Amino acid sequence: QEVVHIHYDHELDKKFTVSSLVGLGFSLMNVPFGVSTTLSIGLVCGSSATIFWGWIIFGFFSLFISLSLAEISSKFPSSGGVYHFAWILAPDGYNVILSWFVGWYLVVGNLLMFVSCSFGGAQFILSMFGMTQDHYKRDDIIILFVFMIIVVSSALVNLKLQKLLDKFNHVSIYWTIFTIILADIVIVVYGKEFHSIGDIVFHFDGSRSGYPFFITAFIGVFQFPCLTYNGYGAIISMSEEVTNPERNVPRGLILSILATIVTGLAFIIPLLSVLPSLDIFDENPDIFPIDIIFSVTTKSYVVSFAIVLMISGALVFATVGTLT
Repeated sequence: QEVVHIHYDHELDKKFTVSSLVGLGFSLMNVPFGVSTTLSIGLVCGSSATIFWGWIIFGFFSLFISLSLAEISSKFPSSGGVYHFAWILAPDGYNVILSWFVGWYLVVGNLLMFVSCSFGGAQFILSMFGMTQDHYKRDDIIILFVFMIIVVSSALVNLKLQKLLDKFNHVSIYWTIFTIILADIVIVVYGKEFHSIGDIVFHFDGSRSGYPFFITAFIGVFQFPCLTYNGYGAIISMSEEVTNPERNVPRGLILSILATIVTGLAFIIPLLSVLPSLDIFDENPDIFPIDIIFSVTTKSYVVSFAIVLMISGALVFATVGTLT
């Protein structure tokens, strides 16, 4: 009844709930994987201060974006999502061209997000196995091979295991939270020296960026978190597969952003508390900083490998979720 005036008919099965959407949001933003693969940007452009404040500032604005999308989707629950919204809300004479552009930006954006998750995941997995090598160098052919494996595997899950996607999204929530808790416990148990709260919140080092202070701070504050805080708009496109979408889609959208803000801080602050000297990251730029942080903190290959393996597991939810 709410959408009859826009000539929209629901055709897909309604099998998802609010918790399913929150799980999908966890998969799309995926704090452990997102932070781990983009941490180098924050470390180069400002270090602790830009990482900490960037996460809070970007989370704040992402929450306002989600509130706007939630309000519109509560009135027009459509699997078309934002491109359908553009057609409905734009002035007469402009709605066709605006919805056309928004629709193609949505398609291209979703494809690029999936590719970046898969390709970054391939690099991350191989970096994990390079932790035991002093002079590890990336091999482009092997990265491409692993990338293709991730793409095909994610496609097969979405094509052949559709009935399990709801449970898959629920598992994503528990996996993400458990990974963060385990990482925090390891840092507390194995960490010897911890930085003060002042260092975590205000220490700024942009000497490696090569840019003036304001450009360095801008990149650090906005580019590092934006690569994690993305994709949540795709939750709206699940409207046709959600029970009571007028209420559940907005709830799932907003709750996923709030959960990402909180879990992100729970993951980032402990990492910054044991952050080693930035010089150590220059020794092997082909290994992800998160691998080095846990290796230096734990002094144990087995323990650090186990944590990074858990983060790699989160990659599975990220790639399957973005493809969904």
